Amino acid sequence: MASIPTIEITPLMLACQNNNPDDVKSMLSKGAAVDAKDSNDRTALLHCAENIERECIELLLSYNAQINHQDKDGYCCLHLAVICGNLTVVQYLVKMGADVNISDGEMHSAIHWSVVCGHDEILEFLLENNADPETADIHGAYPIHYAAQMCGQIDIWDESISRNQSKSLVILKKLIDQKVKIDVEDFDQRNAIIWAASSGSSEALLELFAAGSDPNKHEKDGLTALHCAASRGHLECMKILIEQCKTSVDIMDNNNCTPIFYAATLGQVNACNLLLKYGSNLHVQDCKGRTAYHCAAAKGQLKCLKVLCRKNSDIWLRNRRGDFPIHEAYYNKQM
Repeated sequence: MASIPTIEITPLMLACQNNNPDDVKSMLSKGAAVDAKDSNDRTALLHCAENIERECIELLLSYNAQINHQDKDGYCCLHLAVICGNLTVVQYLVKMGADVNISDGEMHSAIHWSVVCGHDEILEFLLENNADPETADIHGAYPIHYAAQMCGQIDIWDESISRNQSKSLVILKKLIDQKVKIDVEDFDQRNAIIWAASSGSSEALLELFAAGSDPNKHEKDGLTALHCAASRGHLECMKILIEQCKTSVDIMDNNNCTPIFYAATLGQVNACNLLLKYGSNLHVQDCKGRTAYHCAAAKGQLKCLKVLCRKNSDIWLRNRRGDFPIHEAYYNKQM
Protein backbone atom coordinates (compact mmCIF):
# COMPACT_ATOMS: atom_id res chain seq x y z
CA MET A 1 0.00 0.00 0.00
CA ALA A 2 1.44 3.36 -1.04
CA SER A 3 2.23 5.78 1.79
CA ILE A 4 0.30 9.03 2.02
CA PRO A 5 2.57 11.99 1.23
CA THR A 6 3.50 14.49 3.93
CA ILE A 7 3.42 18.13 2.80
CA GLU A 8 3.19 21.59 4.33
CA ILE A 9 -0.47 22.22 3.47
CA THR A 10 -2.74 21.31 0.57
CA PRO A 11 -5.31 23.48 -1.20
CA LEU A 12 -7.94 21.15 0.29
CA MET A 13 -6.69 21.87 3.81
CA LEU A 14 -6.71 25.60 3.09
CA ALA A 15 -10.28 25.41 1.82
CA CYS A 16 -11.24 23.57 5.01
CA GLN A 17 -9.53 26.19 7.17
CA ASN A 18 -11.46 28.91 5.33
CA ASN A 19 -14.71 26.95 5.64
CA ASN A 20 -15.25 26.94 1.88
CA PRO A 21 -17.43 23.88 1.14
CA ASP A 22 -17.78 24.67 -2.58
CA ASP A 23 -14.02 24.47 -3.09
CA VAL A 24 -13.80 21.39 -0.88
CA LYS A 25 -16.50 19.64 -2.91
CA SER A 26 -14.82 20.56 -6.19
CA MET A 27 -11.38 19.35 -5.08
CA LEU A 28 -12.69 16.07 -3.73
CA SER A 29 -14.60 15.38 -6.94
CA LYS A 30 -11.34 15.88 -8.86
CA GLY A 31 -9.46 13.36 -6.74
CA ALA A 32 -7.84 15.44 -4.00
CA ALA A 33 -6.23 13.17 -1.40
CA VAL A 34 -8.65 13.31 1.51
CA ASP A 35 -6.15 11.94 4.04
CA ALA A 36 -2.99 13.72 2.90
CA LYS A 37 -1.03 14.97 5.93
CA ASP A 38 0.68 18.28 6.56
CA SER A 39 4.00 18.65 8.39
CA ASN A 40 2.20 18.12 11.73
CA ASP A 41 0.46 15.00 10.44
CA ARG A 42 -2.86 16.83 10.30
CA THR A 43 -5.32 15.86 7.60
CA ALA A 44 -7.93 18.15 6.05
CA LEU A 45 -10.45 16.93 8.63
CA LEU A 46 -8.40 18.31 11.51
CA HIS A 47 -8.27 21.67 9.73
CA CYS A 48 -12.08 21.82 10.02
CA ALA A 49 -12.22 21.69 13.82
CA GLU A 50 -12.77 25.42 14.32
CA ASN A 51 -15.54 25.73 11.72
CA ILE A 52 -18.98 26.42 13.17
CA GLU A 53 -20.65 24.94 10.09
CA ARG A 54 -20.11 21.25 9.53
CA GLU A 55 -20.55 21.05 5.73
CA CYS A 56 -16.82 20.65 5.04
CA ILE A 57 -16.62 17.84 7.57
CA GLU A 58 -19.64 16.15 6.02
CA LEU A 59 -17.98 16.27 2.61
CA LEU A 60 -14.69 14.85 3.89
CA LEU A 61 -16.41 12.03 5.74
CA SER A 62 -18.46 11.21 2.63
CA TYR A 63 -15.10 10.53 0.97
CA ASN A 64 -14.09 8.24 3.86
CA ALA A 65 -11.80 10.62 5.73
CA GLN A 66 -10.35 8.92 8.81
CA ILE A 67 -12.48 10.37 11.60
CA ASN A 68 -10.11 9.34 14.40
CA HIS A 69 -6.84 10.28 12.67
CA GLN A 70 -4.33 11.80 15.12
CA ASP A 71 -1.58 14.32 14.42
CA LYS A 72 1.98 14.30 15.81
CA ASP A 73 0.70 15.47 19.21
CA GLY A 74 -2.02 12.85 19.26
CA TYR A 75 -4.83 15.31 18.62
CA CYS A 76 -7.79 14.14 16.56
CA CYS A 77 -10.54 16.33 15.14
CA LEU A 78 -12.69 15.68 18.21
CA HIS A 79 -9.96 16.92 20.58
CA LEU A 80 -9.48 20.11 18.57
CA ALA A 81 -13.21 20.77 18.35
CA VAL A 82 -13.53 20.35 22.12
CA ILE A 83 -10.59 22.70 22.76
CA CYS A 84 -12.22 25.30 20.48
CA GLY A 85 -15.55 24.91 22.29
CA ASN A 86 -17.18 23.89 19.03
CA LEU A 87 -20.23 21.99 20.30
CA THR A 88 -21.84 21.71 16.85
CA VAL A 89 -18.84 19.90 15.40
CA VAL A 90 -18.36 17.78 18.53
CA GLN A 91 -21.96 16.59 18.30
CA TYR A 92 -21.64 15.72 14.62
CA LEU A 93 -18.33 13.91 15.00
CA VAL A 94 -19.72 11.76 17.80
CA LYS A 95 -22.83 11.03 15.73
CA MET A 96 -20.59 9.87 12.89
CA GLY A 97 -18.65 7.50 15.11
CA ALA A 98 -15.74 9.48 16.56
CA ASP A 99 -14.14 7.71 19.52
CA VAL A 100 -15.15 9.74 22.59
CA ASN A 101 -12.42 8.11 24.68
CA ILE A 102 -9.45 8.53 22.34
CA SER A 103 -6.43 10.09 24.09
CA ASP A 104 -3.85 12.54 22.76
CA GLY A 105 -0.08 12.17 23.07
CA GLU A 106 -0.17 13.06 26.77
CA MET A 107 -3.14 10.79 27.42
CA HIS A 108 -5.62 13.66 27.68
CA SER A 109 -9.10 12.63 26.66
CA ALA A 110 -11.87 14.82 25.27
CA ILE A 111 -13.22 14.93 28.84
CA HIS A 112 -9.88 16.28 30.10
CA TRP A 113 -9.96 19.03 27.47
CA SER A 114 -13.58 20.01 28.12
CA VAL A 115 -12.71 20.37 31.81
CA VAL A 116 -9.50 22.37 31.31
CA CYS A 117 -11.09 24.67 28.72
CA GLY A 118 -14.24 25.25 30.79
CA HIS A 119 -16.73 23.92 28.24
CA ASP A 120 -19.49 22.63 30.50
CA GLU A 121 -22.02 21.97 27.71
CA ILE A 122 -19.51 19.87 25.81
CA LEU A 123 -18.67 17.96 28.99
CA GLU A 124 -22.36 17.25 29.52
CA PHE A 125 -22.72 16.01 25.95
CA LEU A 126 -19.65 13.78 26.18
CA LEU A 127 -20.87 12.25 29.43
CA GLU A 128 -24.26 11.56 27.84
CA ASN A 129 -22.44 9.73 25.05
CA ASN A 130 -20.48 7.38 27.29
CA ALA A 131 -17.20 9.26 27.53
CA ASP A 132 -15.20 7.96 30.49
CA PRO A 133 -14.60 10.66 33.17
CA GLU A 134 -12.13 8.47 35.04
CA THR A 135 -9.09 8.16 32.79
CA ALA A 136 -5.64 9.40 33.82
CA ASP A 137 -3.12 11.34 31.73
CA ILE A 138 0.67 10.87 31.63
CA HIS A 139 0.92 12.58 35.03
CA GLY A 140 -1.67 10.25 36.53
CA ALA A 141 -4.06 13.19 36.73
CA TYR A 142 -7.78 12.64 36.26
CA PRO A 143 -10.40 15.14 35.04
CA ILE A 144 -11.44 15.78 38.65
CA HIS A 145 -7.90 16.96 39.47
CA TYR A 146 -8.03 19.52 36.67
CA ALA A 147 -11.58 20.56 37.55
CA ALA A 148 -10.42 21.34 41.10
CA GLN A 149 -7.37 23.22 39.83
CA MET A 150 -9.27 25.32 37.29
CA CYS A 151 -11.53 26.73 40.00
CA GLY A 152 -8.54 28.42 41.61
CA GLN A 153 -6.09 31.25 41.09
CA ILE A 154 -3.68 29.53 38.71
CA ASP A 155 -2.00 31.01 35.67
CA ILE A 156 -3.11 29.54 32.37
CA TRP A 157 -0.18 27.91 30.56
CA ASP A 158 -1.84 28.23 27.15
CA GLU A 159 -3.15 31.62 26.02
CA SER A 160 -5.66 29.89 23.74
CA ILE A 161 -7.49 28.47 26.77
CA SER A 162 -10.21 30.74 28.09
CA ARG A 163 -10.83 30.94 31.81
CA ASN A 164 -14.14 31.09 33.67
CA GLN A 165 -13.95 30.11 37.33
CA SER A 166 -17.74 29.91 37.77
CA LYS A 167 -17.98 27.47 34.86
CA SER A 168 -15.11 25.49 36.34
CA LEU A 169 -17.10 25.06 39.54
CA VAL A 170 -20.12 23.89 37.51
CA ILE A 171 -17.85 21.37 35.80
CA LEU A 172 -16.49 20.10 39.11
CA LYS A 173 -20.04 19.60 40.39
CA LYS A 174 -20.96 17.70 37.20
CA LEU A 175 -18.09 15.30 37.75
CA ILE A 176 -19.03 14.82 41.39
CA ASP A 177 -22.63 14.17 40.32
CA GLN A 178 -21.28 11.46 38.00
CA LYS A 179 -20.09 9.65 41.14
CA VAL A 180 -16.49 9.63 39.97
CA LYS A 181 -13.95 8.44 42.52
CA ILE A 182 -13.27 11.51 44.63
CA ASP A 183 -9.88 10.61 46.06
CA VAL A 184 -8.08 9.23 43.02
CA GLU A 185 -4.37 10.04 43.14
CA ASP A 186 -1.99 11.36 40.52
CA PHE A 187 1.53 9.93 40.22
CA ASP A 188 2.63 12.12 43.15
CA GLN A 189 -0.19 10.65 45.26
CA ARG A 190 -2.09 13.93 45.32
CA ASN A 191 -5.87 13.90 45.46
CA ALA A 192 -8.11 16.63 44.04
CA ILE A 193 -8.34 18.45 47.37
CA ILE A 194 -4.56 18.96 47.32
CA TRP A 195 -4.86 20.34 43.77
CA ALA A 196 -7.64 22.68 44.93
CA ALA A 197 -5.65 23.93 47.91
CA SER A 198 -2.55 24.43 45.77
CA SER A 199 -4.46 26.61 43.31
CA GLY A 200 -6.34 28.56 45.97
CA SER A 201 -9.78 27.23 45.15
CA SER A 202 -11.73 27.46 48.39
CA GLU A 203 -15.05 26.69 46.66
CA ALA A 204 -13.68 23.55 45.03
CA LEU A 205 -12.19 22.51 48.35
CA LEU A 206 -15.60 22.79 50.03
CA GLU A 207 -17.33 20.84 47.24
CA LEU A 208 -14.79 18.05 47.41
CA PHE A 209 -14.90 17.87 51.20
CA ALA A 210 -18.71 17.70 51.13
CA ALA A 211 -18.44 14.85 48.62
CA GLY A 212 -16.22 12.87 50.96
CA SER A 213 -12.69 13.77 49.89
CA ASP A 214 -9.99 13.34 52.55
CA PRO A 215 -8.57 16.77 53.53
CA ASN A 216 -5.73 15.10 55.45
CA LYS A 217 -4.45 12.99 52.56
CA HIS A 218 -0.65 12.92 52.37
CA GLU A 219 1.08 12.95 48.98
CA LYS A 220 4.38 11.17 48.27
CA ASP A 221 6.45 13.60 50.37
CA GLY A 222 3.86 13.72 53.13
CA LEU A 223 2.48 17.11 52.15
CA THR A 224 -1.20 17.76 52.82
CA ALA A 225 -3.64 20.31 51.45
CA LEU A 226 -2.80 22.62 54.36
CA HIS A 227 0.94 22.47 53.62
CA CYS A 228 0.24 23.35 49.99
CA ALA A 229 -2.16 26.18 50.79
CA ALA A 230 0.25 27.63 53.37
CA SER A 231 3.20 27.53 50.99
CA ARG A 232 1.26 29.64 48.48
CA GLY A 233 -0.49 31.94 50.94
CA HIS A 234 -4.03 30.80 50.11
CA LEU A 235 -5.60 32.06 53.33
CA GLU A 236 -9.24 31.18 52.63
CA CYS A 237 -8.30 27.60 51.86
CA MET A 238 -6.26 27.46 55.05
CA LYS A 239 -9.21 28.71 57.12
CA ILE A 240 -11.54 26.13 55.60
CA LEU A 241 -9.09 23.30 56.17
CA ILE A 242 -8.50 24.23 59.81
CA GLU A 243 -12.01 25.34 60.81
CA GLN A 244 -14.33 23.15 58.73
CA CYS A 245 -12.19 20.18 57.73
CA LYS A 246 -10.58 20.02 61.18
CA THR A 247 -7.07 19.60 59.81
CA SER A 248 -4.47 19.93 62.55
CA VAL A 249 -2.56 23.19 62.28
CA ASP A 250 0.59 21.19 63.06
CA ILE A 251 0.03 18.27 60.70
CA MET A 252 3.43 16.91 59.62
CA ASP A 253 4.96 15.81 56.33
CA ASN A 254 7.50 12.99 55.92
CA ASN A 255 10.25 15.24 57.33
CA ASN A 256 8.15 16.26 60.36
CA CYS A 257 7.66 19.74 58.89
CA THR A 258 4.39 21.45 59.77
CA PRO A 259 2.65 23.97 57.47
CA ILE A 260 4.34 26.93 59.15
CA PHE A 261 7.73 25.60 58.02
CA TYR A 262 6.60 26.08 54.41
CA ALA A 263 4.93 29.43 54.99
CA ALA A 264 8.06 30.78 56.71
CA THR A 265 10.49 29.32 54.17
CA LEU A 266 8.58 30.76 51.22
CA GLY A 267 7.97 34.19 52.72
CA GLN A 268 4.21 33.87 53.19
CA VAL A 269 3.85 36.39 56.01
CA ASN A 270 0.04 36.37 56.14
CA ALA A 271 0.00 32.59 56.18
CA CYS A 272 2.43 32.62 59.11
CA ASN A 273 0.19 35.03 60.99
CA LEU A 274 -2.86 32.88 60.32
CA LEU A 275 -1.20 29.65 61.43
CA LEU A 276 0.02 31.32 64.62
CA LYS A 277 -3.50 32.62 65.24
CA TYR A 278 -4.69 29.01 65.18
CA GLY A 279 -1.96 27.97 67.60
CA SER A 280 0.84 26.60 65.45
CA ASN A 281 3.65 25.29 67.67
CA LEU A 282 6.95 27.04 66.90
CA HIS A 283 8.91 24.54 68.98
CA VAL A 284 8.25 21.70 66.53
CA GLN A 285 11.51 20.38 65.11
CA ASP A 286 11.80 18.46 61.85
CA CYS A 287 13.88 15.32 61.27
CA LYS A 288 17.02 17.49 61.07
CA GLY A 289 16.16 19.29 64.28
CA ARG A 290 15.23 22.51 62.51
CA THR A 291 12.41 24.80 63.58
CA ALA A 292 10.48 27.21 61.40
CA TYR A 293 12.98 29.82 62.61
CA HIS A 294 15.86 27.87 61.09
CA CYS A 295 14.06 27.56 57.76
CA ALA A 296 13.07 31.21 57.55
CA ALA A 297 16.60 32.31 58.48
CA ALA A 298 18.15 30.02 55.86
CA LYS A 299 16.08 31.71 53.14
CA GLY A 300 16.47 35.25 54.45
CA GLN A 301 12.75 35.68 55.13
CA LEU A 302 13.12 38.61 57.51
CA LYS A 303 9.42 39.57 57.59
CA CYS A 304 8.45 36.04 58.52
CA LEU A 305 11.15 35.92 61.20
CA LYS A 306 9.75 39.09 62.75
CA VAL A 307 6.28 37.53 62.84
CA LEU A 308 7.61 34.35 64.45
CA CYS A 309 9.64 36.27 67.02
CA ARG A 310 6.57 38.16 68.22
CA LYS A 311 5.24 34.90 69.71
CA ASN A 312 7.96 34.97 72.40
CA SER A 313 8.82 31.33 71.75
CA ASP A 314 12.34 29.95 72.05
CA ILE A 315 14.36 31.09 69.05
CA TRP A 316 17.52 29.50 70.46
CA LEU A 317 16.74 25.87 69.78
CA ARG A 318 19.57 23.95 68.14
CA ASN A 319 19.19 21.67 65.15
CA ARG A 320 20.86 18.24 65.08
CA ARG A 321 24.17 19.77 64.04
CA GLY A 322 23.98 22.08 67.03
CA ASP A 323 23.23 25.16 64.94
CA PHE A 324 20.99 28.06 65.91
CA PRO A 325 18.86 29.87 63.29
CA ILE A 326 21.56 32.55 63.03
CA HIS A 327 24.00 29.89 61.83
CA GLU A 328 21.55 28.89 59.07
CA ALA A 329 21.45 32.51 57.94
CA TYR A 330 25.24 32.65 57.89
CA TYR A 331 25.71 29.36 56.01
CA ASN A 332 23.22 30.43 53.35
CA LYS A 333 24.70 33.94 53.00
CA GLN A 334 21.61 35.66 54.36
CA MET A 335 23.44 37.98 56.78
